[in-house]
Amino acid sequence: MAEEKSCGPSAVAKYHDYKKETYYSGNTNRTRYRYVIEITGTGRVDSIETRNSPDCRHDIIVHEGITELADGCFSKYYVDVIKLPKSLKKIGNKCFASTDITSIELHEGLEEIGEYNFPNSLTSVNIPDSLKFFPITNIGSSKVSTLKLTENHVNYALVNGVLYNKEKTEILYCPRNKKQSFTIPNGVKRIGDYCFNCVQEMPVVIIPPTVTEIGKYALAHLNLKRLTIPNTVTSVGEG
Repeated sequence: MAEEKSCGPSAVAKYHDYKKETYYSGNTNRTRYRYVIEITGTGRVDSIETRNSPDCRHDIIVHEGITELADGCFSKYYVDVIKLPKSLKKIGNKCFASTDITSIELHEGLEEIGEYNFPNSLTSVNIPDSLKFFPITNIGSSKVSTLKLTENHVNYALVNGVLYNKEKTEILYCPRNKKQSFTIPNGVKRIGDYCFNCVQEMPVVIIPPTVTEIGKYALAHLNLKRLTIPNTVTSVGEG
């Protein structure tokens, strides 16, 4: 029988009994335990409990009615899946930071998201139209290779997988799996914070003379063979 615990002012977490899974590690069959946690109710989720063991894996399903996730509420080890509802309006800071999720769907209607939310394991995420500002600190150190936008997103533009502001005057994020030399388009004035951070297989980044500012850690942890910064750049952030 599922155990229920309060996880917010009007929210309840239902902890279902585990299911056994067999997986291979090296040449050995091993057993782990899959727990499903369902969140129901309304309003804000503050925190949940998980089992702190690598052999205990967790899936979190948040049902309609929940509108807010408080800072760090799902930032637990050994969480593989998080499903969010369409009713969600606000995500705080570091909500999923310690999990092992590889993708997540943010629904239309989400209006606010904090910083440092996603783990290094994340490879895919979407930015809904309703989200006016998406802090790049959420994915700046992740392995995200796939960003998804609607075709006519009101706040951002996606060109060949690279994220820009709507006016394309700032380049915001380059997917971490880019392996070819990259030329920043003419007209870009700023290279955003963390933009090329950890794009380790890209050999060359060509910066046009329209660029005047490079954000913090924008070109950190690269293995470039060539980089020329034009004399039009008057500001370079740390890192």
